[in-house]
Amino acid sequence: MKIRSALSILALILLMPIAVGSATETINMDVVERTAVVDISAHAFTHVRSDGKPGIEIPKEFRLVSNNGREWIFDFTNQQSPYSPILTQTNRIILPEDSRNARLDQPGTGSGQLVYDIPENPGFGPILLGLGLFSMAASFLFGIFALIFLLKRPATPPVAPAQ
Repeated sequence: MKIRSALSILALILLMPIAVGSATETINMDVVERTAVVDISAHAFTHVRSDGKPGIEIPKEFRLVSNNGREWIFDFTNQQSPYSPILTQTNRIILPEDSRNARLDQPGTGSGQLVYDIPENPGFGPILLGLGLFSMAASFLFGIFALIFLLKRPATPPVAPAQ
């Protein structure tokens, strides 16, 4: 996921703790124009919802500018007071290559999310499951054969010591 933001210095300080995980950022500041452009590339914004689908939280103040399959662009403008600087933020979210069926879930509410489907990668799961079941069955059979062998063994009386 890649996010591109044009922020004021105050918003830059507030946004930096969000970019956790494997993140890289570039900062370009223009003191005369009082602007800062921050490019953050991070993989820490997605979380798994209760229905098992990945989702990205979208604040209700963000306005959808455009979406083109994998790329979603949101805009946000804010001014705390008439004397504070105007904060303009543009977020560009790029979803993974194999994502599909991307949509906004509950847009305009406090819990809006960008939800998408991603195919499951079975990996070594079926192989490991098969090996686990095979080892359980083998250990069970080994235990049965060990009990049969121990029960069928004749009891030998102790040998008297030689005089």
